[in-house]
Amino acid sequence: LDGVALPAQELDIVRLAAAFVARNGKQFHVGLLNREARNAQFEFLKPTHPLHPLFLYLVDAYSRVLFPARPLLDRLRREAADRPAVLSRLLGK
Repeated sequence: LDGVALPAQELDIVRLAAAFVARNGKQFHVGLLNREARNAQFEFLKPTHPLHPLFLYLVDAYSRVLFPARPLLDRLRREAADRPAVLSRLLGK
């Protein structure tokens, strides 16, 4: 976006659409694109729109949060099981 002011409502629409696409997958993205093809508020779904890279970035970020990689989940479970180590690390920071 590099210094471009984006109205809050427009940013909210991009964020919400990205969250739904991250949760529901590529077919949802295609369906949304087809359903909202004539809606100016959803132009960012088209690859030629300047906000499309932001949309894709958010889809990727939300996907990583909603569906974390197995190694990360395993590490978090191991660390959470060691409560004294977690407390020590928190107090150290």
